Amino acid sequence: MRIEYKDDEIIISDFKPLEAYKIARRLEAEGINFYSLFLSSVDDVEAEKSVYSLLTEERNHLKLFNQKVEELSGPFDENSIVDEIDTRVFSPLGESIDLAAVIKDGEKAIELGILFEKRSISFFKACLGKTSDAPAKKAFEDIIKEEEKHLESLKGILKKKGNGS
Repeated sequence: MRIEYKDDEIIISDFKPLEAYKIARRLEAEGINFYSLFLSSVDDVEAEKSVYSLLTEERNHLKLFNQKVEELSGPFDENSIVDEIDTRVFSPLGESIDLAAVIKDGEKAIELGILFEKRSISFFKACLGKTSDAPAKKAFEDIIKEEEKHLESLKGILKKKGNGS
């Protein structure tokens, strides 16, 4: 499977469901890391609840993708380059980002979370467009809906923060 990034669009060629699930699994693990760090720096009770909810949902997504990988993997499947791929979610222009430093600035952390969710949505939509397998389509459709909710949740936190609430 090949992935190309053009602005906010992700283009997938040579689509393989197993590889897509492995990449999705990696993406969710990155999200868990981000939201765990973010949670440790949130100072507002409502925002803390929202971020904890996002973290919980990312963990659920990871479980789903682990299950999908297990279902599609054969008994002798080995790790592939896909297991090591950089999803570029937290390095929009190819540069390395120090998440711990970004998290200290609440507004920047939320903006990075918004970017993360947008890129996740773009990846899952690209996968959805490439699969003809009904269970895979359903899985990607469900994840897209949840990621879109995550995006709106983060936008709500940013809006509140901008209003000084």
